[in-house]
Amino acid sequence: MTPEVARKPPYVQITDHYRREISDGDLPEGAKLPTVVEISKTWGVAHATAAKAIAQLQVEGLISTSPRGSFVAGKAARALSPHDRLSRLRRTGDGTTVNEQHEVTAAEVIDAPAYVADLLDLDPGAQVIRREYITSGTDASGPRSLSVTWYPARLADAVPTLLSTDAAHVGTVLADVQAA
Repeated sequence: MTPEVARKPPYVQITDHYRREISDGDLPEGAKLPTVVEISKTWGVAHATAAKAIAQLQVEGLISTSPRGSFVAGKAARALSPHDRLSRLRRTGDGTTVNEQHEVTAAEVIDAPAYVADLLDLDPGAQVIRREYITSGTDASGPRSLSVTWYPARLADAVPTLLSTDAAHVGTVLADVQAA
């Protein structure tokens, strides 16, 4: 167990575990999760801790719970957060998710807004790459998120796909940036 994982409360560790299994497709849509009693035995935690993890997954829309148990929700109900997408990329080498499509609506070099320059530790007015894209389900469920990502302009030469509006590059840009 890494020091970072050891510092997380047990319910967060359990939630992260099942979120990762759902995100990676190891627990497909409709799959039944273990019961609270089974989770508490497996993880060596109190029933309340296991129940808190299940409740968190439900709040995130990853599972639905009924008297029959907890089941992985339909794909239309969930979308990876940028953090989850980056975590998946680091684990598997792939940041894309099945049943998602992306429309890149902007990919341009602009003067950095003050808050972006500050966050990226750049001089005020420095050039940055601004990428904007809409993530939707492939099932016509409509948009799931609008994302804007910012990169220092110096990456444009090393990662030319940052300035592409071709949706095919959305899943590869993070890997390209990390390799640069």
